[in-house]
Amino acid sequence: MDTQITKVQRDLERAQDDYCEADDPSEHRNRMERYRLELADHKDRRADYATLQADAHAKAERC
Repeated sequence: MDTQITKVQRDLERAQDDYCEADDPSEHRNRMERYRLELADHKDRRADYATLQADAHAKAERC
């Protein structure tokens, strides 16, 4: 999961670089927004997974 986050962060950085250098930045704006949404989704999933792990660990300690 961290690998996916790192990849999307790099993709977003490239899109931002392209945006700054583009004659027509509109396509890069759309690409950046897609990467931002994807990055947020990956981070949300990572947080959910961490919560599940913590809950499972707490349950295992009680039993």
